Amino acid sequence: MKEWFNSVDGPWGYAVVIALMVIENIFPPIPSEVVMPAAGLRAKQGEMSLVGVIIAGSAGAIIGAVPWYLLGRWFGRESVLRWCRDHGRWLGADRDEAAGAIDWFDRWGAAAVLVGRLVPGVRTLISLPAGFTEMPLGTFFLFTTIGVVLWNALLAGAGYLLGDASGWFQSLLGWIGAVVVGGMLLVWLYRVLRPSAGGRRVAAGAGD
Repeated sequence: MKEWFNSVDGPWGYAVVIALMVIENIFPPIPSEVVMPAAGLRAKQGEMSLVGVIIAGSAGAIIGAVPWYLLGRWFGRESVLRWCRDHGRWLGADRDEAAGAIDWFDRWGAAAVLVGRLVPGVRTLISLPAGFTEMPLGTFFLFTTIGVVLWNALLAGAGYLLGDASGWFQSLLGWIGAVVVGGMLLVWLYRVLRPSAGGRRVAAGAGD
């Protein structure tokens, strides 16, 4: 991917950054930890502008965040709560737990969106609760923009400053992302596989 990206000349390089970041935020097969440092390296080599790279990457990330937000708005709070009531075991949360999480997001939604944009493995999904809690679109765009600009400036800046040595930085971020995603998966498995409250009550009654 790096070789192909490096072969793209002129303004098309910015278009490629936008496109890859849109894809990364809709479905992340190409992590921003690869795209943005590579673009930053090209800026160091004089082939692109560092500011232009950050703007292009941020524009792509914002565009890619919108479909998930709209999907959340389309489902809506009540649909999510009904789904958790009927099938929540597979999500690892029953209706009451989901309602509590939604109430928490209502209180801290703006901060959650901002911080979520800086966390590998969370960036893509944070738009969903923003949608189904009906966060105002202006608020969503504002804090999404702040988060993605900070994140992309960090990655592109690392590629610019570290140059060819930025590979270890990408590897570090990749490991951090893997740990975060792995931790989320373990928590989900624990919550799915744990005995339900009803099952525990039945077992306790049988023991009596």
